[in-house]
Amino acid sequence: MDPSRQIDRLPSTQPDTIDPPRFDDEIDLVDLAVSLWQQKLVIAVFVVLGVLGSLVVAVLRPDSYEVSAVLTVGKVDGSDGSRLVQSTSTIVNWLESSILPAAAEIQATEFSLDPKDLKFRVSSSEGDAVVIRAETSEERVAAHVAAIDWAANRVTEAADKPIRDMKAELRTEIRTLELELDELKDADRLTSERLALQQELDAKRDALAKLLDQEKVLNEQRDRLARMKELRQARAVDIEAYLDQLSPDEASIMSASSPSDAMTAMLLSNQVQRYMDRLGVLNEEITVELPQKISQTQTDLAENKRQQEQLESEIEQARLALKTFNTDHERQIRKLQLAIENNKARLENIQTTGLLNEPQQRKADGVSGKLLIALGTILGLFLGLFAALMMNFISATRERLQTTALAAD
Repeated sequence: MDPSRQIDRLPSTQPDTIDPPRFDDEIDLVDLAVSLWQQKLVIAVFVVLGVLGSLVVAVLRPDSYEVSAVLTVGKVDGSDGSRLVQSTSTIVNWLESSILPAAAEIQATEFSLDPKDLKFRVSSSEGDAVVIRAETSEERVAAHVAAIDWAANRVTEAADKPIRDMKAELRTEIRTLELELDELKDADRLTSERLALQQELDAKRDALAKLLDQEKVLNEQRDRLARMKELRQARAVDIEAYLDQLSPDEASIMSASSPSDAMTAMLLSNQVQRYMDRLGVLNEEITVELPQKISQTQTDLAENKRQQEQLESEIEQARLALKTFNTDHERQIRKLQLAIENNKARLENIQTTGLLNEPQQRKADGVSGKLLIALGTILGLFLGLFAALMMNFISATRERLQTTALAAD
């Protein structure tokens, strides 16, 4: 026999190699389910603990409330349309920097709270509104509401002076227009005004009649002065002719030497002097006095004519005013009514700064009790499954280690 083969048949004196425990990579779902079912009490315990824990949290957790309010910013009418009295960004800055902190201090003292417990969030909304929000507990809701009301009043006082002035002006104008309308609708006043118009028309017609009479008198005076001037001119011609006739006789008489001739000459000289004086007076009347009187009469006639034309225009206006009195009166009433309606509409359309409504309070959106219980149940189930798997894993590992140790022995 081959010695080498004999050597191979000899029993080995070296110990067998110990293989380490091996874990299969494949998972048998049936075995997994069986193992989990074996740990059903553990899983049930964790599920019950999860449900109980969620119940405790749902019962003991404090309710959270949200307080919110919408603060509208006032608008005034301008020549270019309506505009905000203050920008929303300015209002937000006022609230955040000074007004809401001051409100928190005041209300915290009033409700015996810490001012730090009163916190707000301010944001500008679309258009002309500012939103104030606060998340708080039920016992602090009243303090937050009071603080928002106080802050809104302070903002209104600071921002709405132009609106208050405009409202006062519109109310005054409306009151004035209403008084005018009441006067226009007064029947006694209406009758009195119509009578006054008729009396004014009659007075102007009487004045025109007087001017016509005066014109007639002035025309007669002008004609009389013209005839007087003609008579004065004719008289002056006659006197001049008479003086021309006396001049030769006077020379002959002056040459007489007898006393009677001298007397005659003196009488004739006196007569000539009188006629010359008369002629001078006539010439002054013809050249100065009568032309002045005629010129003054012409001026008076022109003024009379101007006054007649003016009165005729005024009479026509007064006649038309009396004719259209009722129509004009109704038009004035409609005009005043329209002005009153427009001012009232402007007054109603003015938007003041202030809370759109009372601060709203509601429970804050959060996890409900049912959802908490469901989450607790799911969490307990997962923890139970994890615990069951870990116990099975530990048990399997321990068994394999024991088997390996027995094999080694």
